[in-house]
Amino acid sequence: MRTSTRGGYWNASSREIAQELEETRKEIDHTLHALQERLSPARMLQRARSTIARDGRRWRDAVVRTASENPLPVLVVGVGVVGLAWAAIRGAQSRRR
Repeated sequence: MRTSTRGGYWNASSREIAQELEETRKEIDHTLHALQERLSPARMLQRARSTIARDGRRWRDAVVRTASENPLPVLVVGVGVVGLAWAAIRGAQSRRR
C-alpha cells in the first residue's frame, strides 16, 4: 500500500487494500493454526508425559537419595502412613456391620 499522502488522505487503491487485507488474513490464519497445534489436547498430553518422565526420574532420585541419607524420618513417615491406612480400613469395616 502506498503511504504517501495527498491532501491529508492516504492514497491507496481498493485493489492494494484488498491485497493487504488478504495477506493479513493469511498471516492471522497461519498464526491461529500454529496456536491450535500447540494447544491441542494431544500435544499438551505428549508434552506433559515427557516432562513427567524427565522430571519424575530426577524427583525419584532425589527422594531415594534423601531417604538413604535420613532413614529414621522415612521410617516414622512410613509407620504413620501404614497407621492411617489401617485406621481407614478398620473404620470402613466397622461401618459395614
